[in-house]
Amino acid sequence: MRKINVIVMALFLSFLLVPVGYTCLVGDLEGVSSEHAFANSPPHYEVVFTSVRTFDNERCLPEPKDVADTNAGITDAGKKIIVTIDNAYPGYKGYVIFTIKNKSTVPIRLVSVDVENPNPTELKVRATEGKLEGVVLGPGCCVRGGVKIVTKQPAAQDTAYTFSISILAVQA
Repeated sequence: MRKINVIVMALFLSFLLVPVGYTCLVGDLEGVSSEHAFANSPPHYEVVFTSVRTFDNERCLPEPKDVADTNAGITDAGKKIIVTIDNAYPGYKGYVIFTIKNKSTVPIRLVSVDVENPNPTELKVRATEGKLEGVVLGPGCCVRGGVKIVTKQPAAQDTAYTFSISILAVQA
């Protein structure tokens, strides 16, 4: 009976030591060493739009109007701004001002703030707040940017035009 107890104990210890030995050799058993797992994984970074506001040129005209509207909202968990110009007419100007924040723990570099304008014949969209390409944001830091929209001559009245603004960033 004593031999059986010794054999059972030896088997028990060998089954217990197999995962530990594997981890020592490979170093990749999930959940065994969280410090090891974080040391080898790339840092996570997140850059988002945190605020957006709009205004237009109608209140500044010699005869103030209130015909067209520029509206914007943040979508895709802060990754994109959707801008809509309603009832625009040739010469109408709209402005979008936004804030970009680095919500991660590592510095990031803005590669670009991209405007996807499916209506280039009707809308001219350009950056108003300087170039954001290459700006480095530390953890928790913000930067402000904006675009100016001018409705061109071919634009139709009583029509809505939509475009988007998105962020492309990399770890600095």
